[in-house]
Amino acid sequence: MSKSDSPDPRVVDKPGPIALGSGIATLAIAAPFMAVAVGLIETAEPVHWVLRVFLFLFTAPFVAIGGLLVFGGFAILVDAAVPGNTSIVQRMPVYLLRQMAKPRHLLAALPMALIVAQYYAVSRTGEGFFGVSAELLERGILLEFIAIHATGFLGVLTLIPARGRQGILKIAGFAALSAFYLMIAFNEGWAAALFLAGLICLKLVPFLASPPDLHTGATLGLRWGFQMVVFLSVFSFLGGFESLRAGTIYWSVIMLAELFGMTEAEYLGPPEPPPRPDNI
Repeated sequence: MSKSDSPDPRVVDKPGPIALGSGIATLAIAAPFMAVAVGLIETAEPVHWVLRVFLFLFTAPFVAIGGLLVFGGFAILVDAAVPGNTSIVQRMPVYLLRQMAKPRHLLAALPMALIVAQYYAVSRTGEGFFGVSAELLERGILLEFIAIHATGFLGVLTLIPARGRQGILKIAGFAALSAFYLMIAFNEGWAAALFLAGLICLKLVPFLASPPDLHTGATLGLRWGFQMVVFLSVFSFLGGFESLRAGTIYWSVIMLAELFGMTEAEYLGPPEPPPRPDNI
């Protein structure tokens, strides 16, 4: 085999990340319905036992499939990152500790940990750190939804190459969309606007210096989809936007995802290398 025909070691298949992401999405949708079926989640109106049985029988296969996909995908990632002769289960803690020890993961999870601490403190004592009130945190849940919505559009703009007229359009688009979303938040006060700006920065800053390629776009899509699915699942079944308990759970899930690097570029594997010109 010639050198040009040999596979590039930087190009990898991604069955592990795909299976893991699919399993998480499946569980995020199916698990809340299963929780309602077995009575772990109480609804506003009583659910008839016939409907509970139907929900259980309908969602059980999806929960099982989602669980198998999560375990199988995670096992593939662990086997690739921590090779050895021991079982996958024994190597999983090593993989998680390695992920947690990476500085970029710790830095990404730190703001989320502070938010989790605020929500937990207010939900338990009624008062947060630095004078943060329950009312602000309740509005913060709605602002997080706006931030997820905003990053869907602003994230697309990050994929526009910053050259010539495209660069001008990119800057103008960022300015216009950012002003639009901040104006919405300003209706709730300057603190809400600052909170929203901080949330958007946390979601987009890691990608501003990334090349506008398919790999960056796939990573943005994964992060956006993961956060949207978790948000809708948690606040649909564990309480509305006013539920501080649901807010604590949501931010905890996002914090763990950041800590373990579940929604970053490395999770998807290295980007495809640029095509090499043929030697003539």
